[in-house]
Amino acid sequence: MKNKLLKILDDYLLFFPEEKGRQSKLLDYLEKSKDKDIIDWNNFNGHIVAGGFIYAKEEHKFLVLYHKDLKMFLYPGGHVNDNEKSPFQTAKREIIEDTGLNRFEQLKLSENEQTPIDIDTHLISF
Repeated sequence: MKNKLLKILDDYLLFFPEEKGRQSKLLDYLEKSKDKDIIDWNNFNGHIVAGGFIYAKEEHKFLVLYHKDLKMFLYPGGHVNDNEKSPFQTAKREIIEDTGLNRFEQLKLSENEQTPIDIDTHLISF
């Protein structure tokens, strides 16, 4: 997963070079972390989660869900499982689990469907 994430980050920065400074902490984290640590939910130094934006074309609205623990509205998403090969696979699974939607269209930035439209890094405090 670590090498895949480094490749995804490289592809992302090709589309959003102005993000290089903001993503430097993520790059450093990925380079210094063990593969198993980056998806360990109990790793409070950081771990990878994935999600997706759901946009209803006819209604012109984005779907958000209320997160009980964080007490905020977020787009559908969640933790990467051991058996998942990519954050993209995680995002699709989480969208289906969180919303019940199973038919949706993916917006692609490039031929590589793994390139995300956003990479967010932040601290979570409870």
